[in-house]
This record gives sequence, C-alpha cells and structure tokens, in this order.
Amino acid sequence: GSSGGTAPTGDIVISLVKMQPNSNPNVFLGAEVHISRDDGATFTKVGDFPSPGVAGTYILPFGKLEVLGNRWVIPCYSQTSYSNNKLQLLESTDNGATWKIGATIQSVSGVDANEASVLDCGDGIAICVARNGSGTVNNDGTHRPLVFRSADGGVTWSAIGEMRGPDWADNDSSSEAGTVGGSGWQLVTPQLSLIHSAGGKPYILCTYTTRRSGVRYRTISVDQFTQSTPTTTFWSEYNTAVNLMSPVETFESGYQTQFVQDGQLLINVFRTTTANTVSTASQSAMILPALPDFDSGWVSVAAMQSYIYNHVMLVIRYHRAR
Repeated sequence: GSSGGTAPTGDIVISLVKMQPNSNPNVFLGAEVHISRDDGATFTKVGDFPSPGVAGTYILPFGKLEVLGNRWVIPCYSQTSYSNNKLQLLESTDNGATWKIGATIQSVSGVDANEASVLDCGDGIAICVARNGSGTVNNDGTHRPLVFRSADGGVTWSAIGEMRGPDWADNDSSSEAGTVGGSGWQLVTPQLSLIHSAGGKPYILCTYTTRRSGVRYRTISVDQFTQSTPTTTFWSEYNTAVNLMSPVETFESGYQTQFVQDGQLLINVFRTTTANTVSTASQSAMILPALPDFDSGWVSVAAMQSYIYNHVMLVIRYHRAR
C-alpha cells in the first residue's frame, strides 16, 4: 500500500510499505517516506520505519497527507503483537526533510482502528475517521467507522463514537449478504475533505466504500465537533458517489482515494472485475453535493403580534430570499 499527497510547498510526498516477497502469511518489513521536490522526476527517502519482520506485526501508512499547524502528517496503523494495535501519525516539522512517529490517535487494547483519514477543521480542531476492524457492520447497526477528535491541533486525541446518520442503510444488504441476518456491509477506506455550503458554512465530507458496491459519502457540519460535547450521530444519510455494483463472486477490492478541486469531488477507485486478479484504477468526478444552507439569504422582517385570550404570542416570520 501507499499514501501521501502534495504538500503546501508543492513537494510530492509518498509513503509506502515494504513486504517480504511471496510471504504467506504476509511478512511486513516496515514503511518508508519519500519526497520529490522536482514535480515527481526524482524521489529521495526521508523516513524509514522498520517493523519486526515477523507475521502478525506491521506498520502501514494509509490516507492523505494533511497539514496540522506546522506539521505535515500521514496516518499510519501498526501492530506489534496480535493484541496491540495503534493508530498514529507520521509527522514532519521541517517541510518533509525528516519524519518520525508522532501523535497517537488510538491505542486502547481490543480496538482495531485502521485505514484512517485526518482533517484540519480550523481553530485547533482536527477530526480522524478510521475503519473499524474488518469494517463489517453488525446487524444491529453497530461497528461503523470510528471517529476521533483533537482540540489541540492533533497533539492529543479522544474517541467520540462511530459515524452514524439517520439511516441504517449501510447495514445488512441482501445483495451483499444473501440473506437477512448475514454479514453486513464492509465499510473501508474512509477519506475526508473540507467543503462549504453556499453561505460559507464548513462541512466534513467523508467518502468510503462498501467494498463490493461502490463509493458512498456522508457529510456533517464542522460545528458538531467544535461544541463542548461533540457528537458523531448527525452525519447525513449516505449517498452514492460511484456505483460499482457487480456480482459478488466477480468483484473484489473497492479501495478509494479522493480530493476536492474546483467544486468537484475527484475519486480514484481500485477494483477488480475478475476474482484473484490485480486491481485496476478507475477515475470519476462528481459535482460537490448541495449542503444545508441556513446561514445566508436571510432578510429582516417585522414581528407580528397576535393575542390569544390573556396571553401574548409573538410570531416572528422568517423569509429566505431566493
């Protein structure tokens, strides 16, 4: 696997995973960070993070490069034993010249947070959404992607729940599970971007795949995470960004990356159409979704008084300009 992105300086940063060839089970040898300062013509290794090199242990970078304060960060997850899972950040404070393992997002025993994306929401607030273990949603709607929050620019983190909307549509599906009561959707590869309503209100856009059906997305207002008691239960209903529905027996993978540019959501999806073959990439573009906009277009109106018996009821009529 690999991850990274284009830094504010224009430099290209990629992180990759080293594996022992033809190992079964997989033996991971570690991770590296490379940087190009000449538009991708050449790359220089600037970070090396070895793993023990035995089956069941690894360090895997995943997700887009993000800037938190003076730090360039890339999420990574690791396992040093079969019960010790960590979700952390690879960090650079010198414009990519050197890298180290930095902040820990999650290290609670028994919680497997992996495949994460981090987003700077402004004013010191940062959000992380991560795959929850295998990603398979339970029949009761639990075991959805995990959400973490930082109020100090990504230095310290706390878990605040699972990504939930008003629907259970990500739960069990006959096309995926075959029968009611079977395994649910497998939600993997969450990726975050910051978008804005017409009135300028910031929203978080989270795309993810259901592994075999395509790319979905949900949105949530940033102010849900700036309040004293942040919540993860007000995500929008899911919408489909890329429909890749295909017979289960001939469709695998379903990993995706995305970024926002010029009012469009640009998505890269890796998938196979034949079982046990190398994944191929396909690209899609989608106009950014319309967002609730209750912050612009208001005009002032006069209050109207009406009297009911001996009580005064003040009715304020709001009118939104169109």
